[in-house]
Amino acid sequence: MATKFNLNRQPVPDEEINSHKDFGELVNKFKKQSIEKARSDARFLKNKKATYSAIIAGVAVICTVTYFSVFKKEPPKETNNDKIVTSQQNNTNTPNTKLNRAFIAPPIPKLNVPYTSYKVKAEQGGTLKHKSNSKIIIPKKAFVNKQGQDIIGDVEITYREFHNQADIIASGIPMTYDSAGIQSHFESAGMIDIRG
Repeated sequence: MATKFNLNRQPVPDEEINSHKDFGELVNKFKKQSIEKARSDARFLKNKKATYSAIIAGVAVICTVTYFSVFKKEPPKETNNDKIVTSQQNNTNTPNTKLNRAFIAPPIPKLNVPYTSYKVKAEQGGTLKHKSNSKIIIPKKAFVNKQGQDIIGDVEITYREFHNQADIIASGIPMTYDSAGIQSHFESAGMIDIRG
């Protein structure tokens, strides 16, 4: 569509110009528009309060449901991979009582980083590719039994990765150590746990 330019416009008559020169009327229009805008803003603020209240209530409901689903009182599921047990002396009236607790104890079992299971033929070895693109290279005859003889057949490899502090905390892996009586914390940019 071509744009049309009116080059020969008729001049505006003086009567029309004078009809719009009433400054009092302009002020009254401005006041009326300002009052209407202020009233609509007040209605908006009331609705805004209701909206914020609904959002806060929704967040509270989601937090409550999440809390009860995560911290539900269920006995923790033990896997064979997490059964490292240490003994600790109990300082009660009976000094010979031993308290058994897991060395690796996830604080919230549902948040623990799960293992991924792979099978590899022990006599052939192989390369496993994890979902994070990590490669696990298992050489031929890498597994032996207690007598030192090569294992033949399938070997199950369980593997998991810890990419950040949240993964490490969720796993329950202790990150403290003692050096000459000074307790310190390990720092890690990432870890793996592989078992065969």
